[in-house]
Amino acid sequence: MIDLEEDERNYLLEMRALTTNANGEEVFAGLTVDESVFYASYIKRARAGDIATPVETDRYILLNHKHETVRRGIISDEARLRIDNPLRH
Repeated sequence: MIDLEEDERNYLLEMRALTTNANGEEVFAGLTVDESVFYASYIKRARAGDIATPVETDRYILLNHKHETVRRGIISDEARLRIDNPLRH
């Protein structure tokens, strides 16, 4: 499980940022378990003022793009379902 506080987890679930992979493991949408652990750790360290290396920052930027692309797709799909089937949602 990704190291998150309960309120963080709830917020990320609402934002469609977290999901469960095929193995039942919690991940950021579009990322693997290892990528998700790094991603969460990077954010937590950045909030604490820890300076990341350029390599870490480059990795975070790539993962963020990958994650946000998938997350936006999930939101778009949900919106399309609501429009196509308004009585179901």
